[in-house]
Amino acid sequence: MSFLREPGDLSRTPLAAILLETWNLRATGELTVHQPGGDSRLFFRDGMAVGAQTFAGFHPLGQILLGRGLIDIETLGRSLAEVARTKRKQGDLLVEMGAVTREVVDRALEDQQAGYLSLIAGLVEGGFEFRFDAPIPAWAGRVLVAPMRAVVDALATPQGAPLCASALDLAEGPIALAAGYADLSMVFAWTTAEEQLLHRLGTASTAQEILATPGLPVEQARAALAALLLLGLAEPAGEVVDLSRIVPAGATVMRPPPRSRPPLGHVPPVLAPVGSVPELDLPPVDPSRRSDPEVARARRQRLLARAMQNMGTGPFAAGRPPPPVVGQAAGKASPTPPGARPPARPSAAEAEIRRALVAALPLAREADLFVRLNLPRTATPEEVKGAYLQMVKQFHPDRFGAPALSDLQEGLREVLAALNEAYGVLSDRTRRTEYLARTAAGGRAPTEAAAAAARGDFQKAEVARKAGDHARARLFLESAVRSDRSPDLLAALAVETLASGRAEDREKARRHLDEAMKDGGCAAAFIVAGKMSRDDGDHDRAEHHFRGALRADPRSEEAARELRQIQGRRQSRAEARADAKK
Repeated sequence: MSFLREPGDLSRTPLAAILLETWNLRATGELTVHQPGGDSRLFFRDGMAVGAQTFAGFHPLGQILLGRGLIDIETLGRSLAEVARTKRKQGDLLVEMGAVTREVVDRALEDQQAGYLSLIAGLVEGGFEFRFDAPIPAWAGRVLVAPMRAVVDALATPQGAPLCASALDLAEGPIALAAGYADLSMVFAWTTAEEQLLHRLGTASTAQEILATPGLPVEQARAALAALLLLGLAEPAGEVVDLSRIVPAGATVMRPPPRSRPPLGHVPPVLAPVGSVPELDLPPVDPSRRSDPEVARARRQRLLARAMQNMGTGPFAAGRPPPPVVGQAAGKASPTPPGARPPARPSAAEAEIRRALVAALPLAREADLFVRLNLPRTATPEEVKGAYLQMVKQFHPDRFGAPALSDLQEGLREVLAALNEAYGVLSDRTRRTEYLARTAAGGRAPTEAAAAAARGDFQKAEVARKAGDHARARLFLESAVRSDRSPDLLAALAVETLASGRAEDREKARRHLDEAMKDGGCAAAFIVAGKMSRDDGDHDRAEHHFRGALRADPRSEEAARELRQIQGRRQSRAEARADAKK
């Protein structure tokens, strides 16, 4: 019996044991772990992890580049729309667009994959299944991760700790690195402190001496040593099996002296700056040329089985027979289970993704751009940006790659196109003002004739204003506002209404400004309202309005000047009070 042949649960079978079994069988396929927040997947080739996906901690490539300031949000939106339309990878499209170089994309992918691998290695609950017939994604054709790092990290979790302890309990006497370790040293991504442990293994040392490595927490030292033991890369000194060549069963190979061993390769930790982990190319392995002796594989499987028996969990628990050794006389086990596998049912995470898209489609078809982003019409530019980024992450094409979601591609393209249009208009001050002007009447767009009439009345009002005829300018603006209640027209009407000097007109002007300021992007309305509050002696309210003007237009010199004057008057009053007390 094997961990990989039947579905299981991480509460009974630690992820570390699954990773070790995958290496023992040199399995190729896909490991899926089901969780409430979304499925996580590890893709394996010849026993090594070559790619990872996780929706619980999903971190899209485009947002990595955006967070580093390497692309802007408009480029992100265009690339996502192209991903949905062409089904091509976002990194390839960004390079073709000239937004970034291939080197930048590769480094970001390495960082993304390292983060995913670290998250998956820390999983301690959830159902799992391994599919031997699952194809490896094309993007995983090049190794972007340090495959064996996951084994160490998984052994360091609470779920892996009993397996780690059982493995160390089976180690007696001095331990040393196996000669074949040099061939795999670059796939662990050891930290600097962990390399000190490896140097101790360069000469035969006891487990107690190795675990006492300075600067390395004992839990991490135990996980690293247990990983090497369970992988067959560290064994009792004097009985080390050289994995670099086939050894007949029962033969004993003495470990070469330390001076003949190649120097230990240094690889930064998984979460080190991207680009530091060398790219490893692992071509498909020809079983007839596999450099892994059956005696070494049998030893690893026995060690893992005994450790699991000591734990009392999993398919190797006491009372259950250990799995047959690969390559026994009965015949070498095939990594592909017999019989065709029935089509997988959609997971809970895939069902949730489907529900989210179905719910988003009606909103995407709304004419109101604010509704598409699930925002009020008073949303600030920062709120527009935040809502857009959250939604494009939720509906990123990579989340819809499962076969069970293939029928949603058309709807996905529609949603992304609608989100990009909404952000493109509402994030641009000029286009947003024009849009609000067209849709101010209860969210309904005025007719072309009404919009043309409003523009004509506004032009006539400007002519009258320049001539000093404020009463006539006000009449034209009132006519324009009846056709189009845009924030800019309301602010202009408030200014001309104030020009009369009458108290009742002052209240009308305030109402016009209150309506205009609901937009949040009309700096002129905030400035006029701030001046009214300043003249009324309400400096706190005036400061609030002028700060609103700066939020709408950070380059407004008038708003900045008014704020400086308010602060200067406050400082002068404070100094005067201090002098009076002397």
